[in-house]
Amino acid sequence: MESEAIPDLDNEDCAICSEKQAKRCNKCKSISYCSKECQTADWKSHKLVCNQFACMKERPNPSLKLGIKFLPEEGNPILIWANGDQFPEELFVDSPDYHTTPRQLEIEQNVIRDRELNGSVILRYDDNFACNGSKHNVCLRKACGRALSREWRGPVGIVAFSGFKKYDSTGSGYRDALDYYVAYCR
Repeated sequence: MESEAIPDLDNEDCAICSEKQAKRCNKCKSISYCSKECQTADWKSHKLVCNQFACMKERPNPSLKLGIKFLPEEGNPILIWANGDQFPEELFVDSPDYHTTPRQLEIEQNVIRDRELNGSVILRYDDNFACNGSKHNVCLRKACGRALSREWRGPVGIVAFSGFKKYDSTGSGYRDALDYYVAYCR
């Protein structure tokens, strides 16, 4: 798959400790680590998407960008091709928990890893999840690798942006989104 990741985000910094000149995951090439220790520390979460990144089929249309969705009823996050002209409804419409118009949140820093992002990770979520009957998002909890103190309900999706242009989501953006949920739920 030809990636269209954010140019500055497509760097070789370690996704865990931000060490420079890290090496890409041999299998998926979507995330970089500086050492076996950092790769091992991230493996529980990364293994849920590694094979999907590695086996992603060719972009079916140049306007489509890679997004990641976390559906409450799914065991693992799902990589999908989403419309590049607008925020992708495709991240939500497949879910029976899609009850309201989703909200979005732009993440520009990773507070757990103490770093600014070179682009933005946009989270899209059901803002009315606490009172509309949406199910707990066990997929998100599994990806974060722990029970969250504030349980998210309903579907969650992520895409990558830089300025006003949407890019393919990467393993690094996935890690940054998970870190946001862990930090938010402390």
